[in-house]
Amino acid sequence: EPVGTSQPADSTGSSETGTIPGSDSQIDSAKETGEAISSEAPGAEVAEKRRELLVQLVGENPAARSQAQQALDEQELANEVFLALMKDGSPLVRQGATYYLTGRFVVQDVGLQEAFLARLEDEDAKVRGLALQIVTRMPAEIIRPAIPRLVAMLQVASEETQNRAAVARFLGRLKIEWKVVLPALVESVKQDPADTVRKASLYGVSRIALPEEAVPIYRHVLLHDKNL
Repeated sequence: EPVGTSQPADSTGSSETGTIPGSDSQIDSAKETGEAISSEAPGAEVAEKRRELLVQLVGENPAARSQAQQALDEQELANEVFLALMKDGSPLVRQGATYYLTGRFVVQDVGLQEAFLARLEDEDAKVRGLALQIVTRMPAEIIRPAIPRLVAMLQVASEETQNRAAVARFLGRLKIEWKVVLPALVESVKQDPADTVRKASLYGVSRIALPEEAVPIYRHVLLHDKNL
């Protein structure tokens, strides 16, 4: 189930956990592509170090990740600092900031709600996956305006496999806006190239479709999909 945790514990890249692999080359790229900070600006070195810690937080080295987490916690920074970094020019910095704030999310915080919903539109799939973990914890009335975006995430050309599967299961559990959601899930059952996504979409169909709507889909699967 794509349910977010208070602080994701693993960063090995396993599916639907919001984990993020990093590498030295990615980290170097993050430093190069991030917004330049003048060394003469007040607090510039501190700000740059903070960005480096966020990149380290989503790297491959467990010890380094733990050190980065501790260093960020010790700074006792306000959420607003990380909310701003969720819009950073570097994908890895955005990943780190989003990852860090998953541990601070409370459903009553409107600012965090809006920030995570906005990250569903992020250019980086890892950021979208992390945002999705938190979105699944929000009340239906808050998520309702984001349903078109979630449905769009089922499109193969624009989304990674693990995100598509997580969205399909979530939309089935959510059971709202079914007139928009059901056709997208049906198409995913029939067309998605990934077994895991087709299975998740079939689960979603089973949760929201009427019997007369579901039977043709089950028949299609029995006849044409030997992997489900």
